[in-house]
Amino acid sequence: MFRNSSSRDEPYLSRIAEINFRPIFILGLHRSGTTLLYELLSMSGSFNILTAYHVLYYDELLTIHLEGTADQTRQELNEWFASLNLRTRLIDNVKMNADMPEEYGMILHAKNGKMAITERNFPLFDQLCRKIQFISDPSRILLLKNPWDFDRFLMVKKRIPEAKFLFIHRNPMHVLNSQVKALQKNWSVTNPYISRLSKAYARIHNTPLLMVFFRLAMDPSSNLHQLVRHFLTRNIVKSMTYYIRNIKSLSKSEYVSLRYEDLCDDPIGHIRRIFNLAGVEPRVAVRFEDHINRRPLRLLPKLEHAEERPPEEIPQRYGLPWLLSSNIGQKAQALTVINSRLQAGNF
Repeated sequence: MFRNSSSRDEPYLSRIAEINFRPIFILGLHRSGTTLLYELLSMSGSFNILTAYHVLYYDELLTIHLEGTADQTRQELNEWFASLNLRTRLIDNVKMNADMPEEYGMILHAKNGKMAITERNFPLFDQLCRKIQFISDPSRILLLKNPWDFDRFLMVKKRIPEAKFLFIHRNPMHVLNSQVKALQKNWSVTNPYISRLSKAYARIHNTPLLMVFFRLAMDPSSNLHQLVRHFLTRNIVKSMTYYIRNIKSLSKSEYVSLRYEDLCDDPIGHIRRIFNLAGVEPRVAVRFEDHINRRPLRLLPKLEHAEERPPEEIPQRYGLPWLLSSNIGQKAQALTVINSRLQAGNF
């Protein structure tokens, strides 16, 4: 069991030692629709989820629960959001409040410095799962999301054999477009919520010289920004290649794979597939289609021209020379090929 002597929960950790959990993971690239899927499923009342409240008050969740002050603490957090006029996450229209679905990677990073599950931080991950189940309805399945573990799902499966997975994909070019825009928004202004989550983010925003560097990296006209975009593209290709090569290692009874575009077109049908995988039924009647807000896609100029290029075969390896090249068209071709395989389900 992970221990933290400075945690208010330390005296109560023995109470969660026998708590069981069978997690379902929502995994996908950053900006691929993981949050939308998490929100939709949380509305059903069939799952325990991780929220902003859980992340910000992790070290005292058991204490607050046992003292009966959870509602009061959530209200105080909502008042803090309101005092800063934080209505959304800024990078999208997800509403900012204490019950906003959040990534478990935020807790791992705060305690261990890593956003993904590792051998070293697994005891911490195990503890956070037990905490959430203890303070929530134990009859519900634990539903978690973390894009950082998308290209590590076999390791997760090895550590948690009973785990199941929901993989969500989106046109990789659109993912890249959204990732770049999100970075630009998070570094153009200081986001108080992220500052509270990440000491590193807060420290950078409080260091003028570092902010000059990061704002230059977000300037589309700079060479540094071109390098950032190429790194993001390389990561997308590597992560999707990992998925395509390893998904057959899971049995069909262990995962559901869907596309963001298809979820938006037929939310009821795809969510029914997920409930069948989980072996549960919705506890709350929800018109899922009413919660799909598909905004018009506006590609950044550099990506708009690149997307028009015809697809070619993906190179077997993407090394430093490819990464540093100025040929965004070549990288776009790789994303186009991946998108074609996603549409065809050709893995």
